[in-house]
Amino acid sequence: MLWLLLLAFFVANQQSVTLADQPKILRFPINGTEYYVAGSGYYSRDWAIDHCRLVGMVPVSFNKGEDLYTEIYNYIITQIEYPNGVGYWTSAIKTSSSSDSWIWETTGEKVAKFYWAEGEPSFAEDEVGVCMMFSVQRQGWVNDYCKRTNVGATIVCEKEIEQSE
Repeated sequence: MLWLLLLAFFVANQQSVTLADQPKILRFPINGTEYYVAGSGYYSRDWAIDHCRLVGMVPVSFNKGEDLYTEIYNYIITQIEYPNGVGYWTSAIKTSSSSDSWIWETTGEKVAKFYWAEGEPSFAEDEVGVCMMFSVQRQGWVNDYCKRTNVGATIVCEKEIEQSE
């Protein structure tokens, strides 16, 4: 009997992503790339990455020109009913204790330009295991622990739009 209770507890606490538990989604194209914003929720970065993969995409990397972050930010604030209470995970991750060690995990490129919110980055310069999200409420990028699960965050995913011949 105890093993049934343990099994039920384990199953109830799984964080796997299925199509049944998808949040409200917005899709929009910008310059040959499709972006996909999952609605508000409390999702870990791992869940967010799985969510992108499930729909054939990757977490967003703002490495395609200076205006991309502004375009996505403006789209979110005009199209999502309550965008302020949510952070949006990106593919940026701090890879070493150096302050300039931020990379876009999905491309391997260094983050070239930062749009930090006031007071950010908030972790010690030598801290690792830190990822980046952007916040509408704080009007810029914020950092948080990659493994944190109780943060109000969702994800922006991206993929190149296939050109038909």
